Amino acid sequence: MNLDQERTEYHAILGDALERMIAKHPPGELIQHDEEGDALQFAPLWHEMIEMGFAGIAMDEAHGGSNGTLNDALLVMEKLGIGAAPSPFFGHWLASATLANTAGNPDLEHWLPRLASGEVTATFGIASSVENNCVDSNIFCEWSAFGKSADLIVMMSPTGEIWLVETQDPTVSIVRQDCIDPTRQACKLTVPGRAPALIDQALTSRMIQAARILLAAECWGSAKQMFEKAKEHSLLRRQFGHVLADFQAVKHALAEISLTVEFARPYLWNAAHLWDSQDKKSGEVIALCKAHITENALTIGRRCIELHGASGFLLEGDLHLWFNRARYCSVYLGTPSQLRREVAAARHWDL
Repeated sequence: MNLDQERTEYHAILGDALERMIAKHPPGELIQHDEEGDALQFAPLWHEMIEMGFAGIAMDEAHGGSNGTLNDALLVMEKLGIGAAPSPFFGHWLASATLANTAGNPDLEHWLPRLASGEVTATFGIASSVENNCVDSNIFCEWSAFGKSADLIVMMSPTGEIWLVETQDPTVSIVRQDCIDPTRQACKLTVPGRAPALIDQALTSRMIQAARILLAAECWGSAKQMFEKAKEHSLLRRQFGHVLADFQAVKHALAEISLTVEFARPYLWNAAHLWDSQDKKSGEVIALCKAHITENALTIGRRCIELHGASGFLLEGDLHLWFNRARYCSVYLGTPSQLRREVAAARHWDL
């Protein structure tokens, strides 16, 4: 795949508009909680994103969306990663894309225009366990981003069941969870037994693949911003009468980090292209892409912290925002080692 062919003028305009929006909302100002400590103050940025049509990227034009692709969502996640911006876009896109694949189902289709317009904010979760029969016993989801602030949660199991959970339902328990990423609100759900809205193993597998590549894109954005901050620091900080960037060891470290970051980006876009084209290899490519990018992002984060010296370890600085976001992305939906084992098992390799 030629990356330049995938990147269009539309993507350039989309990225520039989002960068300007995020720049107006520094992450340090957004990481505040309400009086009950339940909701991040992401509303101003999210409302601007809705006005610009970002809520409807996964929907077709018939339902008020822009008929976007995973590559479009990938670009948004890159920018959100660079800005360390709290936003429910990740979960909203996945929930919207899941329901967009059920168009024609009269029980579900009424959600589509409401999701595209931003009237309803949705999120996504994986059911971690279902006690016996899901109709008679509780359904659990250990981790759902922005579940406290969403109106609708699309929850799915690895075996193909998909439930739609309205957060205003008094029988649904939503408990806030601590998260290593301070810019991301997380929660645990307990849902009373009910029949799934639909069962589609192929769709759930595909949505998990999409979630993995979006997390990889966000992690790439975090890595790029950590590099930019380390480069900026090395050009400003002076030692022994010289800026740090004059020292060969620092130059080599920055050059190596820059190559690692830039060479990873085509990998991301190629994986998203394979998913959009429904290539049979997309699952394995996406798993390996997430493993490669998240693993390298953590290494980049540690090196950038070291390049900052003592200030890199302080919470008063903001480097930890990007590093902790990378840590979150590297764990959710599969660590690098888990993803590589998954691919090896699919290929019947003995480890």
